[in-house]
Amino acid sequence: MSYSNKQLTVKGNTGYKTNSKVGTVTFLGVSESPKAVYLNSNKADSSSWKHDSSAKTVTLTVGKALGGFTARLA
Repeated sequence: MSYSNKQLTVKGNTGYKTNSKVGTVTFLGVSESPKAVYLNSNKADSSSWKHDSSAKTVTLTVGKALGGFTARLA
């Protein structure tokens, strides 16, 4: 897992078969609401993410397998 330039990249292998998925990702320290959020290079529907100005967070519903994904704030 790595984070740089407002992009989270998750890669890896659990070593076993699982149907588990990443439910949500929370970005910390986000003072202003992003213009858009991207999941695997696709613009996420605005209903799938929320900016909390008092907590300075963006929470994104991911629903992707543990194997890997990217999430980016724009």
